[in-house]
Amino acid sequence: MTIARLGAQGICLQSFDADLDDRLPFDDESLSVVTMLAVYEHLAEPRLRLVLSEVRRVLEPRGVFIMTTPAHWTDPLLSVMASVGLISHEELDEHQRSHRHEDIKPLLEQAGFGSAGVRMGYFELGMNLWACAEKQPSTTASPLWYAPSVGDARQGLSASAGDSRH
Repeated sequence: MTIARLGAQGICLQSFDADLDDRLPFDDESLSVVTMLAVYEHLAEPRLRLVLSEVRRVLEPRGVFIMTTPAHWTDPLLSVMASVGLISHEELDEHQRSHRHEDIKPLLEQAGFGSAGVRMGYFELGMNLWACAEKQPSTTASPLWYAPSVGDARQGLSASAGDSRH
């Protein structure tokens, strides 16, 4: 399908480089679903934390984030598959880290997804992991005087009323 045909159907493609761009090109709470299918493993942890925070920012309340990544134990199998040409060496070389559910859930929670809204599972004979996280509606209003900057999110900083940095 061409980009023109997608546009005629009301679909807009946005370019985003997770290694370079600090902010997703969408307004706050403007999307109902965000997917990262076979992307998670390509991001180094500091960038992954930033991107997950951005995903939560752009999701509307009750919006859903869906991700997939190869299971941690598949690295040797993927290497064999690359050596016989079944998958790309380049793509495999770009993997920053392999993941387990135990690694994924804390990252989602640190990005602001409550643990009650996170579900996880396996597919393709357990070779891949999936996670689904729902953005819970805010129960308390954020202070109007503080809007976190991208630099704050990148450094994992949080502000409080007594915080002298702001």
